[in-house]
Amino acid sequence: MSAKILHIVNTLTPTLNKEQGDIMRLMGLWLPFGRLFRDFTQDEIFRYCDDLKVRFPFGYIDRFAISLLTMLCHDFSQYEKIIVWHNRGVHEQLFFLLICKIVDVPMYEISTSESAFDHIEYDETKVRYLPKDEHLFNMGKWDSLAHSDSMLRIMGKGGIEEVSEDYFDARILRSLLKYDLNLLDFAGKLKKRVVFNRSLGNSADLFIYSRIIEKVKAGELDSFTLSEG
Repeated sequence: MSAKILHIVNTLTPTLNKEQGDIMRLMGLWLPFGRLFRDFTQDEIFRYCDDLKVRFPFGYIDRFAISLLTMLCHDFSQYEKIIVWHNRGVHEQLFFLLICKIVDVPMYEISTSESAFDHIEYDETKVRYLPKDEHLFNMGKWDSLAHSDSMLRIMGKGGIEEVSEDYFDARILRSLLKYDLNLLDFAGKLKKRVVFNRSLGNSADLFIYSRIIEKVKAGELDSFTLSEG
């Protein structure tokens, strides 16, 4: 009898045969934004999602809350192997830290550089066991991020970095002056720029759009001082 396997994925879409294991999804595109939840209680998770919905009144934020609460109630001990799929994007790396915090049984990982929404064939040779010390280190890293009041996390050269929420404002607004597009088209176009794609991954256009709207609401767009850099 084959080992019972669970694959946990965020936005990755692995191609699995039925006999290759169960699959669980966590819609964690939002993890780079807002003050993370410090406790895994329903009230704290809903607080986090409600804060996000004020700034991002679109998307599927409620799906994240539902999928996370479902995961917290799951019995992981029934599986002989738990495999977490992730790529190098910031939301995928935060997702990986979050799963390390939730799952307290031995884990494996598949790290892939493919686009988050491309179908990826399951290859057992790419599965890596996560040593206990790494598992504990990742748990501590999540705790450190969760106990910070930072509102924005990006993927920097050395890994996940906390930056101020206005970190990209000058770059966004300077670029806005160059394109004769509506805001959504502009956000999608700017998302493709290397600095945003590398730092924020699939969440880049949502963040860019939200920052512009914040400036418009605050009446700061016309008077915003564009800095160098």
